[in-house]
Amino acid sequence: MYRKHIHTTRLEIAYLEDGPEDGAPVLLLHGFPDDATGWRDVMAGLAAQGYRALAPYIRGCGLTRFLRTDTPRAGDFAALGQDAVDFVDALALNNLIVVGQDWGSPTAEVVAMQRPDRVRRLVKLNWYGVYSMAEMARAREFSYPQLRALWYVWMFNTPLGEMTLRNDRAGLARALWTEWSPTWDAAAREAALGAVAGSFDGEDWVRVALSAYRVGITDAEMDRADDALRERLKEPPPCACEAVILNGADDGVERTPLEETALARYFPAGARVETLDGVGHFPQRELPVAVIRFILGQ
Repeated sequence: MYRKHIHTTRLEIAYLEDGPEDGAPVLLLHGFPDDATGWRDVMAGLAAQGYRALAPYIRGCGLTRFLRTDTPRAGDFAALGQDAVDFVDALALNNLIVVGQDWGSPTAEVVAMQRPDRVRRLVKLNWYGVYSMAEMARAREFSYPQLRALWYVWMFNTPLGEMTLRNDRAGLARALWTEWSPTWDAAAREAALGAVAGSFDGEDWVRVALSAYRVGITDAEMDRADDALRERLKEPPPCACEAVILNGADDGVERTPLEETALARYFPAGARVETLDGVGHFPQRELPVAVIRFILGQ
């Protein structure tokens, strides 16, 4: 496995790569608070079967850097999605399987929407995404257990939320991971947390996270360069490729699956929905063998 870098118009993106360079590509997109190393076991399994696995660090995370100091540190779907599209374009990836978890789930959806000629399968490891948020925006009844599970979103829209991001990043990540994956082996969870903590050190990580969770609630740092894509995502086009949606039966934050009518509308090529028993919010970390199988359509 190698750590590499590539430049786009806005970022120097650090990414992990494993497998033969001429293998069919699989793009693996991580979420918050996490980094690309969460995909290591999945990448090794894919590489062993001849696939080229690529896992970028998102903006503000790890060694991924902004090229300009005046670029807004936006963290909304449009900004994260455009970064991933730029990554795909820069590496000229085709016949692509794109996989996302947590923030990576809507990011993967954006790649599938924006580059339908390049993506052959979309795999989401959580329900969360562009489509689920579009459904929430038109809802007239709400899931109050889901709203309660999103306590950290409301906190990030207060001075206290910013204080936790700046002063207790490891503690915050531990609290979220423990709540989101309550049945994950505690020792394994702690070891994984220790491995990713350094990726959250930069000021950009704080600004991106605050932007991500303040969009539509309080003032969020936004990039006007993404306005056109942001507008498109308000009424997102359906996904043209086949889709797989995995969710952990013990996920402590995902409480709102899409209704069958929404699935049919957004995924006309078909969406395979599966639940993984004994798994929480991080399937790629908790049960990588099963994730590999679903990525490959097995």
